[in-house]
Amino acid sequence: MKPSILLCVAALGLCACGISPQYEPDMRSETTTVMCHQQRQTLVLSDKDASQHLVHGDTYGACN
Repeated sequence: MKPSILLCVAALGLCACGISPQYEPDMRSETTTVMCHQQRQTLVLSDKDASQHLVHGDTYGACN
């Protein structure tokens, strides 16, 4: 490979490593709950977010 191509590939690799973690939420520190949202979409939410969904009629557990 030409040096310029290697430099470009290395730069893209560094860029991807620097950007990707912010798009992957780290929920390991929180406990999570499975919710059925509007009787059609199964969600995995933090306990705090799940309690807010209960107010709107969503239920615990996966949707059927």
